[in-house]
Amino acid sequence: MSVTVTDDAGKRTVVTADYVIGCDGPRSIVRDELGARYVGGQALRPNFGMVFTCPGLSERVRHGPAVQYWVVHPDAPALLGPLDREDTWWAIAFGVDRAEGERDALRFLDTVAGGPVRATVLSTDPWTARMQIVDRMRHGRVFLAGDAAHLNPPFGGHGLNTGIGDAVDLGWKIAAVLQGWGGPALLDSYEAERRPRPRTRHPRGDRQHAGPVDRVAGRQPGRAGRGRRIGPAGSRPAHPADQKAEFHSPDLVLGQHIAASPVLPTETQPPSRAPGTEARVGSRLPRAFPSGRPLPLRRPREPVDPPRRRRHRGPRGSRPDLAVLRTRRSPSCI
Repeated sequence: MSVTVTDDAGKRTVVTADYVIGCDGPRSIVRDELGARYVGGQALRPNFGMVFTCPGLSERVRHGPAVQYWVVHPDAPALLGPLDREDTWWAIAFGVDRAEGERDALRFLDTVAGGPVRATVLSTDPWTARMQIVDRMRHGRVFLAGDAAHLNPPFGGHGLNTGIGDAVDLGWKIAAVLQGWGGPALLDSYEAERRPRPRTRHPRGDRQHAGPVDRVAGRQPGRAGRGRRIGPAGSRPAHPADQKAEFHSPDLVLGQHIAASPVLPTETQPPSRAPGTEARVGSRLPRAFPSGRPLPLRRPREPVDPPRRRRHRGPRGSRPDLAVLRTRRSPSCI
């Protein structure tokens, strides 16, 4: 299979390979050539992203240094955080469209900061959260992965983690086929295993970041603008549980369960215990702690030899992406 690649200077190069993987983002040329298309929906309201400089803004924060700050304000619900230690920041204004954002960006930043600030907008990025996945991820020897295959709202690292999951799943399977120990059904399993994953994230994505800000700011989300006021600002305080799905998503990152795949045996009995607490076909081995709780994260009292990786020789249905690690000498603590 040959692919013609054109660089930024206009130079064309013909690359010959056994397989092509389209990892070329939401505007994927590979996806268009396959005739695949996104299916799903998008959020009902716009958002306006900004990168800006603002000397002294960090001194106005009363909550201390953080990666990101949720701004709960009836006129400026937002999310922002530092990009460096030189007064460069990013911000997302919820419910603000392109026209309003470009017109009122500085006023919006004054409101977020709690008073006039010397902000300079460096770039803007109007966007709407999309929760979509392609109708197919493969055609013959051509595959789609990452944002070319699915789009998530840019919160919680869900898009990044899902894309990395695609690469891990497809990478070892293509390697297995090229090395001769993987059969044709192995590549068929890629779409069966990966396509359902992003879909499970989509219904919660928009509620996850819009809901808490709306409730605290006293707004009911609408189809346009920032929404309709439903009560006095601050009448319903925020609760950390509102954002739990963003920062704690083990079902996406570590606890995936593959319900059906052409390379896995059929599960004959339903699970008898809570997810992640027993071995199941299509899941990673569960975590188990001898004391019933995680070991304390402390420095070992003596140097520990680096772990040696060995091939997992498990029962039928085990896979090379289920690695087993062992150490030559157990540390006194971890």
